Amino acid sequence: MRASAAVKHIQHVASLGLDSQIAIPEMLRVVDAVVPGAFNSFFWVDDAGGLTNAYTPVVIMSALEVFSIGYDRLPAGEPTFDRILSERREIGGAQRLHGAHDFSRSVLVNEVWRPYGIGCGLDLVLRDRGRPLGLLFVNREAKHSRFTAAEARALAALAPHFTHALTAHPKPPSSTPGQGEERSGVVVAHADGSIASFSADAPVLMFELNDRQPWPGVRPLDAPVSVPPPLLELLRRLARIRTGAPSAPATIDRRTRRGLFRARAYPQAGGDLCVFTLTQQLPAEIRMVRHLAGLDLSPRERQVAYHLGMGSDADGGAQALGVSIATWRSYVKRIYERLEIGSRVELHTLLDRQGERLH
Repeated sequence: MRASAAVKHIQHVASLGLDSQIAIPEMLRVVDAVVPGAFNSFFWVDDAGGLTNAYTPVVIMSALEVFSIGYDRLPAGEPTFDRILSERREIGGAQRLHGAHDFSRSVLVNEVWRPYGIGCGLDLVLRDRGRPLGLLFVNREAKHSRFTAAEARALAALAPHFTHALTAHPKPPSSTPGQGEERSGVVVAHADGSIASFSADAPVLMFELNDRQPWPGVRPLDAPVSVPPPLLELLRRLARIRTGAPSAPATIDRRTRRGLFRARAYPQAGGDLCVFTLTQQLPAEIRMVRHLAGLDLSPRERQVAYHLGMGSDADGGAQALGVSIATWRSYVKRIYERLEIGSRVELHTLLDRQGERLH
């Protein structure tokens, strides 16, 4: 995705009034098209700079422990959230702290950066009328160059969109997840829950199924040695099924703001091994936004097309966007002309084709 398309996508997601825990992960997903990086993350904070929630596409367990479990015990000078916020800078507050003490000996460097090959980071503080809302971190691997002033300006230019997403009055999320899988994984485990093998995405999916909480045997997350409690429950169900005892199906669903997570357990014949399949389905709102991202529409047309795709009629769509029904119908006509279609059914067909291109 080009940088300009990524900015449009971020702007569109921010404008929809979604819960920030739905919107922010999708916005963060494309930030590296604007400012290239790896291991990007977002942290929600309270007025005092305390951590209230976190999102990282790649879960680094040691980072969660440093910033939450051991947060209050970090030595003076470490770039913790409250100290970054006290710098009163929109961007680069953590970088200034990096030079304020022997950063190479810090907990952050030795417990998080060094093990995962992170060489530098760029931080963006989001505030609303002086009140802290969150911090966005873009990190870069040690083998890559440091962030430039132009990249810092590009990241700062995203601040209004992230702030809008954080301060919007969220609409109730759709109760239906989008169709198709966002990602999937496989785990092979013994009857006692010890892991024999797993696929690349399986650790993060297990973390999500466990409500983003660590469990014994998860450290480090990229090499867990045992399955989390929800999968242990599936093993117990399989054991009861084998003996003929009454049991619930060997399937567990976890519906979160990040979508529907599902685990299924299958026994392997002739041994004590069990195969778990793990899947994530995106929220319907995010799947619709992604399908629209590749269409040649203006920001307002994209908003109208989103509500059309989500099933809004003229009354509901016009009310959601704060326009008259006549204006709504004018936009719908313009969208159909630009996309060379003639009905809502054809729009859904076009969006389905867009979705196929994403996979």
